[in-house]
Parts: sequence; C-alpha cells; structure tokens
Amino acid sequence: MWCFLGLPLRRSKKITHMRDAKFRGIDVITGKWAYGYYYQSKGHAIIRNENDDECIVISETVGGFTGIIDTHGNEIFEGDILNPLKQPIHANKIVVWRNGGFHISNSKKGADKANDCHPIVIYKNGYEVIGNIYENAEFLRQKT
Repeated sequence: MWCFLGLPLRRSKKITHMRDAKFRGIDVITGKWAYGYYYQSKGHAIIRNENDDECIVISETVGGFTGIIDTHGNEIFEGDILNPLKQPIHANKIVVWRNGGFHISNSKKGADKANDCHPIVIYKNGYEVIGNIYENAEFLRQKT
C-alpha cells in the first residue's frame, strides 16, 4: 500500500501504466538530496526512493520534478535557479509552483504577482539549471 500525504492509496490492477510524481528534499541527517516519492507522516516530510528506503527531509526543501529537462539534460525541480540562455536581459529565474502548475519567477516572493510568474513550458529550451534557492542564493542576484 502506498501513502500520499499520510493517506493510504491502493493501486488498481487495471492500470497498466501510471506516472508517479517525483520529488526531492534535503535529508536531515546527511544534508544530501534525496529523490523519490514524497509523503508526510507524524509531522515529518519523508522521501521514499525506488528501493523503498525512506529518509526524513527538511520540509521547506521539498520540491516536485517539473517533467522538463534543461539544455544539459538536468532535471528541473521546484526551487531550482535557472539561467536564461536565449534572452537579451539575463536575470536568473526561480522555478515555483503556482496556480496548479510550475512557473518561473524573478523571485520567490514576487511569484505571487501575476506579471512576474510565467509557465515554465514556454522557456524549456532556453534555460540551464545553475543551482537552487536552498544552497545557492547568491545566484539570485541580477547579472550585469
């Protein structure tokens, strides 16, 4: 039986293929990224990998995989900082989850403004992942 946000889920045998959402979060013990399925249990954020190994992660660092790969083949996750490769004004962007989908924004706080948040799929061929907001905040500064 699988869990999502602490709720039990049952897989139907009639489903031949189902895409599972992929998440990542920073392991509270090792400080390294853990990748896999995400759920919450007893107040803890937990990532379970494909081998069914589980670890508690820092809940603020949990982000979903967008389903998009950057120009170098890296998976793009919520919280990643992207470098625009094909734009005249080079300001790094942040991947955020807003209004039921992944978007890019100039800042995490600014993503609440309608004019600062754009769907990520528009830009999927013109960005590279250069870091994330948890480990590389210095990349959020404007390029000159």
